[in-house]
Amino acid sequence: MNLDEAVAKHAEWKVKFRSAMERRETMDHPAIIKLKKAIAA
Repeated sequence: MNLDEAVAKHAEWKVKFRSAMERRETMDHPAIIKLKKAIAA
């Protein structure tokens, strides 16, 4: 994975994380890790 891909994947993860916060979803540590792994795949 190059730097551009890593930056794009992180941006995608950040959008999904912020969306979950806006919807006031409960995000425990395992849920956050699962989301991050789904983006990285």
